[in-house]
Amino acid sequence: MPWTDDLIGRQSPQTHHHIDRCTIQQFARALRLTYAPYFDPEAARQMGYSDVIAPPTFPFTLTAAPIEGLDLPPNGIIHGEQQFAYGAPITAGDDITVTSMVQGIKRRANMVFLTIRTQGINQQGEMAFTAESLFIITVSSQEVG
Repeated sequence: MPWTDDLIGRQSPQTHHHIDRCTIQQFARALRLTYAPYFDPEAARQMGYSDVIAPPTFPFTLTAAPIEGLDLPPNGIIHGEQQFAYGAPITAGDDITVTSMVQGIKRRANMVFLTIRTQGINQQGEMAFTAESLFIITVSSQEVG
């Protein structure tokens, strides 16, 4: 696919995720975390939350729909960097709407540096997270654009 600047600004359709307690607890267990508010609703309530809270990297599991026209190759992709910004805490019972957008494209030799910005908004319309992902994609010289 040609990696041209007309991809910048393209956005995915919204994807809706209902956050349940079991999913948060499984995620925290998989990371071998022990912080009580990730597992125990009462411990979370004592900290001022309505239910168990999600660990900081949990938003990585909240994927967006594909971005039309952005056809990533099946091979040759490196996840180069990940950054998160946080807003309202994600708790069990939340409904998070996720969208992604092509934030930037830089081309160098046979590589494309693709930045995708993903945002999650909760049921109150508050930003729960913003994630920026940098992907390094190896391409042929004809695909650089």
